[in-house]
Amino acid sequence: MIYRDYVYRMMVCFMPLIIGCGSLDSSVDEEKFFTSGNIAFQIDTSAFIDIEEGEIFSADVPFTYIGSKAAKVISVKSGGDCNCTKLNLSAEELLPGQNYSLTFDYDSRGQSEGFKETKIFLSYSEEEEEQVAILTLPFHIYRRIILDSQSIYLGAIGESTAIDKTIQIKIVGDYDCQKIKAFPSTDSLLAEIIPLSNDHTEGYVFVNLHITGTISPRDNRIYEQVFLTFPEFFGKEKNLNVRLYGTLEERVRIVPATLFLGYLEIGVKKAIGFMVLSSPDDNVEIADIRLDDDEKGVFTTSEIGIRDNNGMIGIVGLVTLTEGAIHDTSLTLNVVFLLNGERIEQELPCVYLVNKEKLP
Repeated sequence: MIYRDYVYRMMVCFMPLIIGCGSLDSSVDEEKFFTSGNIAFQIDTSAFIDIEEGEIFSADVPFTYIGSKAAKVISVKSGGDCNCTKLNLSAEELLPGQNYSLTFDYDSRGQSEGFKETKIFLSYSEEEEEQVAILTLPFHIYRRIILDSQSIYLGAIGESTAIDKTIQIKIVGDYDCQKIKAFPSTDSLLAEIIPLSNDHTEGYVFVNLHITGTISPRDNRIYEQVFLTFPEFFGKEKNLNVRLYGTLEERVRIVPATLFLGYLEIGVKKAIGFMVLSSPDDNVEIADIRLDDDEKGVFTTSEIGIRDNNGMIGIVGLVTLTEGAIHDTSLTLNVVFLLNGERIEQELPCVYLVNKEKLP
């Protein structure tokens, strides 16, 4: 149960899934009416409306038209913290002393928890004179399920890398945590829900999500998930997921990932440089460096630095473009390594611009 310092004059009923519906109490004292122009809204604007994060809250705002002459509705629009409010007005014409209803849907999906507000602009015309009634609705978006993290970065991953991770989950409200189910996206992982207590006297409880097993690259990427299901969670089923991701393990890497060569002149040598990084425990040698397209130009190595204690090698060379590179803006260096005697080839994309003012 969520405790706050405000007294809400609302009746809320939650439908299945993520749709909330309610009506704002029309029996509010006249002192609590909010009047803007000739529109008297029957709502206490000092009371925040509680919405669970991810809910769509629907409600009716009764109002009375207190003008002395009939008015024509021009438009009803919303504005505020987000573009998340849909509106519907029950009439196109407003008659003096008559009661009407303004229905709104407030969509909290994608919003962070905290205090928000939305403004409703009701434009109407009295004897061809346009007026605007403005109603500000305050909202409090809260969470019932709070995870330490929904993403776990695993670093560099090779084949069958072992993992052992724990995420703590806070459940706000009186909920039986034994109902929570966890389903990994791969059979190589095991996910277990471990309740830490079942005492709701503080208004919340904690459970641990313990993930163990192995993870491997799939389709040249590291990305798995654990799907969490909360059955009968305060009248509906709640679903969340925890993401596990990493990078492909590279024992040899070229830095930078893309090399910008600047302006080049055809037939003129341009000095370039880059680095090769590797584990200090590996033996790495540079076997060959060449351009992927001989018709664009040539690359000649002028210096290959000595590998330092951190596994870094500095490389400096010369690129000379030929006329075949005039109508292009990119080329690729193919770098061949010997990693502990094993031949490995990587590509270094290069981007350039041709100085056409100095074409031969």
